[in-house]
Amino acid sequence: MIGDGTALSYAFQEFTANIIGTGTTLDIRFNCFANGAAAEELAIDNFRLIQTPASTTISTTGTPSAVNTTYGTVSSSTTFNVSGANMTAGILVTPPNTNFEVSLNNSTFSNTVTVGAAGTIASTPVYIRLKATATVAGSPYSGNIVLSSSGATNVNVSMPNSTVTAKGLTITGLTANNKPFDGNNTATLSGTATLVGVETIDNGNVTLSGIVTATFNNATVGNNKPVTVTGYTLAGSAATNYTVSQPIGLTANITPAISIISSAPTSGGTDTRITITGTGFTAGSVVTVGGIAVRRIWYYSPTQIVVQVGDNTPLATNNIVVDG
Repeated sequence: MIGDGTALSYAFQEFTANIIGTGTTLDIRFNCFANGAAAEELAIDNFRLIQTPASTTISTTGTPSAVNTTYGTVSSSTTFNVSGANMTAGILVTPPNTNFEVSLNNSTFSNTVTVGAAGTIASTPVYIRLKATATVAGSPYSGNIVLSSSGATNVNVSMPNSTVTAKGLTITGLTANNKPFDGNNTATLSGTATLVGVETIDNGNVTLSGIVTATFNNATVGNNKPVTVTGYTLAGSAATNYTVSQPIGLTANITPAISIISSAPTSGGTDTRITITGTGFTAGSVVTVGGIAVRRIWYYSPTQIVVQVGDNTPLATNNIVVDG
């Protein structure tokens, strides 16, 4: 017997030879020799051609980078390349967890993607990013991107720590109130405080809380004085995904304190006009006499106004109230 195997003995045995690569030729030659006077037999039986399949291999190039974002916004993407040899099916790409999503075109993203099909898979870019719904509480996110396919050994691609930071919210709907001088810088607010910037998915799950204070920059009389607000905090099941800025840009006036020094006359009839002297009067001052609104007001200066009253109005100075 001549070939890649050993010579056969007189006993029946199996001869094997490796065929290396497509197109390889194996030649078999039999030499038969007489064995004395004994009858000889030659038997060739059960030819077998066995193929050992080529290895199914998944390969990668490139390394993903960290992808950081602000809550409510998808992150930018990072990429790496995937290829395959002797594949029996496409390569399934599965992110480390459901906070990531993947794409083959950097446009349409989904929870998983499949690269290629059976045969040879050319090097193909895979994009991965954090979803807009990834929360601050779960951050940072990392793990292995798993590449799998039938008959192939899984390949893991490490995804670095990727961080989600809280989204900033603002507050609207408030105004600061004017007040007469009272010797302190305490301010008051009116209106309804409303959060701006909450993601739709979190409506009802983020609310304003806290002990709120408002103060003028100082206690002196003046117009358009800055008012500082502090104390607003966030509450609710989604509050950790946000931060809140205190209201800014509020102003109000501290007006001179109103005092009535005198009024005249102190008695009269129909449509009597009263001259009131004092301090802190403004063009917007409101006057009542004996609890009755006056018919008309003439503003002359911060120290003098004239009002017209109706019939039977008690004109005593202590019955006069000036507001504002």
